[in-house]
Amino acid sequence: RYKGSDSSHGAIEYPVGSGKYWTPGNYASGATGPAWHGNWRHGEPGDEEATKAGAWYMENSDKTQDVGQKPEEGNGLGLFDMSGNVWEWGFTKSGSERVVRGGSWGGSSFSMQVGMVLGSIPSSIRYSYGLSLLRMQF
Repeated sequence: RYKGSDSSHGAIEYPVGSGKYWTPGNYASGATGPAWHGNWRHGEPGDEEATKAGAWYMENSDKTQDVGQKPEEGNGLGLFDMSGNVWEWGFTKSGSERVVRGGSWGGSSFSMQVGMVLGSIPSSIRYSYGLSLLRMQF
């Protein structure tokens, strides 16, 4: 969610006055509008075009895509594919569950929200689960 000093597209400054900006929890990473409005029970899709530009999901994909395409210029930190394509395994949620986040090509705009965190057990095998490999350059 961290955007650095990029205050565009609804960014939230936190702490206030710090000059550090964060993507709203209901946006896909790098999107210019919300992926979802409201809560999970009483919500509706947000800006579909903004979400399509930021993530691979069921509205613009029917399979896993090559990395490095969404959003076209990367997010506020220059990172790609932080929403959509495949759910990413993360750290422990609780007990035997692990965190998965980011949504996948088979999911709805609801699951593209950067604030969305789900749990899954490590033995789960899904076509939509994966991980991100990073190369750091200094």
